[in-house]
Amino acid sequence: LDDDIELFIDPSGKRGWNYYQLIFNPRGTTFDIYMKGRKDPDKSWEPKYLHKVHVGKDHWILELALPWNCFDRTEKSDVRWSLNVVHVRSVGEVLYWSPVMSTEAHTPWFFGFLKGMPARELKGK
Repeated sequence: LDDDIELFIDPSGKRGWNYYQLIFNPRGTTFDIYMKGRKDPDKSWEPKYLHKVHVGKDHWILELALPWNCFDRTEKSDVRWSLNVVHVRSVGEVLYWSPVMSTEAHTPWFFGFLKGMPARELKGK
């Protein structure tokens, strides 16, 4: 079991089954999918973003830059995005930014909100 950071992002803010998932580990390995329905991952989503990992003696840090055009499966963003951040630790611990009340992270109705985002057209941009 390896450490990882997982981001669940829904720019529409609807807390529905359409959201993006990005996973990063301390070795710099990434995995990303677009969930286009319950248990229907679209692995063809290939976002272009910048990331860098810094590994210390007892910690690691992820730096990430996600451009707007990463979210090309969403037609229009809202000023309030649905979001969750999960840290899976190698010691078997799973930490959630927004508690999901489940052992399953794919629970968009429990995602928190990132407020103050600009509403804008995203699809095809």
